Amino acid sequence: MIRRALILVSASLVLPAAAQAQAFQSSNTIIHRVMGVHPQAAACYRAAGALKVSTASLSECDEALERTDLEHGDWVSSTVNRGVLKYRLSQYDSAISDFDAVLARNPDHPEALIDKGLAIIASGRSPQSALPLFNAGLVHRPDASVGYYGRAAAYEMSANYKAAYQDYQRAGQLSPTWSAPKQALSRFLVR
Repeated sequence: MIRRALILVSASLVLPAAAQAQAFQSSNTIIHRVMGVHPQAAACYRAAGALKVSTASLSECDEALERTDLEHGDWVSSTVNRGVLKYRLSQYDSAISDFDAVLARNPDHPEALIDKGLAIIASGRSPQSALPLFNAGLVHRPDASVGYYGRAAAYEMSANYKAAYQDYQRAGQLSPTWSAPKQALSRFLVR
C-alpha cells in the first residue's frame, strides 16, 4: 500500500522555480535540435533556458514570432518557448494560449502537450484535465521526465497515490540528477 506522508500544499509546488529551469531545459532539447538558424528564434530558445527569466525575456520570443520569414519549425519552437517563459513567470493562461496555438497546428506536439498539462496544474485547474495531455505527450516522448513528473503530480492531487509514486520513480530514473522526483517520493510511505 502506498500513502502520502505529507499533504501537497499547493498546485504551484508542481515544479518549484529552481526545478522549472532544469525541467524545461531538458524538455526543450529536442526543440533546439529541430530549430533552424534564425537568430531571433535562437535567442528565444536561450531566453527560455535561462535560469532567471523576466518579462523582458519574452521580447526575444515576441521578436522571433513577429518575423514573416520564420520557418514553421522555428515558429513552433519559439511559440512553445514563449509559453515556457510565460509559465515560469506564472502567466499560466497566456502560456496555455501559446501551447494551444501550437497544438492547433500540430495536435501531437509532445512538448506543447506536456507543458500545457504543467500550466493547467500550476494554474490551479483540475489535475484530471491535465492527465490526457501528459498521456498524449508521453506517447510521443516516452523519455520526457518532466512529463512523468507532471503526470505524477496530477495523480497525486487526484489521490491516485500508487500511480503518482510510479511516475515520480520513472521521472527520477530518466533524470537521475534531477532532485524534484526524489523530493516528491520522500512524501510517500510504502508498506
